[in-house]
Amino acid sequence: MGQEQVKQKDGYFVMEPNMSGGMLLAPIAKAPNRQSWTVGARFTAAPALPIVVKIREGYETAEPRPFVDVPPIMSDELLTVLRAAGVTNLDVYDAVLRSADGSVELKGYKAFNLIGLIKAADLAASTFAPGNPSRFLDASFDGLVIDEKKVKGVLMFRLAEHTSAVVVHGSIRAAIEAAGIAGIEFVQPTQFLS
Repeated sequence: MGQEQVKQKDGYFVMEPNMSGGMLLAPIAKAPNRQSWTVGARFTAAPALPIVVKIREGYETAEPRPFVDVPPIMSDELLTVLRAAGVTNLDVYDAVLRSADGSVELKGYKAFNLIGLIKAADLAASTFAPGNPSRFLDASFDGLVIDEKKVKGVLMFRLAEHTSAVVVHGSIRAAIEAAGIAGIEFVQPTQFLS
């Protein structure tokens, strides 16, 4: 195994969609009982299915992405890879991507609720954006340092200090890349700008 392959399986990365030229989607409604998709908690009731995610006007023919963090959508193919790689903390719901006029409808997607909000940022070692109003909830990072002891081996989770950030272990990155799923970026935490 080469040096680069070893590095990919070590540590944690912030997983982000590569939206360059990609399809833009509108936010999805809150879950039942006004629960949020980004707080890492299970819903008290299941949402009505399928969840319809609106494609933003002008992007109907753009390439759909296998992963979008906001709204939280992933392809069935990505879900299969994540589960095979050991991710067990996802609640998923059938979703369709649909244009406003209904002429475009794409199936094979899931809205996902990532269970687990972990306070994993090393606040003393991380750097924050100038004028950051909070160092604890949806902090604006110029460089994130993850305290891996706090993660306790969880393979995929939301970062409590910035709840839209999806963090994955290097083994998950390696599995996604080995499956040839394009359109996802893995950002070193120290390079994470929020």
